[in-house]
Amino acid sequence: MDALDRLDQADDQWTAAEETAAKLKAELFEAFAAAVRDGNTPDDLAARLKSRKTPEQVEAGLTFSGAYIRRKVREIGIPALPTGPKPRKQPVSE
Repeated sequence: MDALDRLDQADDQWTAAEETAAKLKAELFEAFAAAVRDGNTPDDLAARLKSRKTPEQVEAGLTFSGAYIRRKVREIGIPALPTGPKPRKQPVSE
């Protein structure tokens, strides 16, 4: 196999990996959107996933900020959560 064949093979592998990564990233943001629909905040989701990463993964930038998650879920069509004070939970009576 000559250098150009190796180049073609490496490019094919890289292209396939990038296409797979793009698909998985879209699925991840759909999962973020579903979690936001269930009442979770983007900041809470970002913190949850960051806490599951190793320090090396965090250093490599394999996390998303709450602001970025917020922007992506808005692009999917999830409206902003209402602003202002949140309603207090009623105490459970026995």
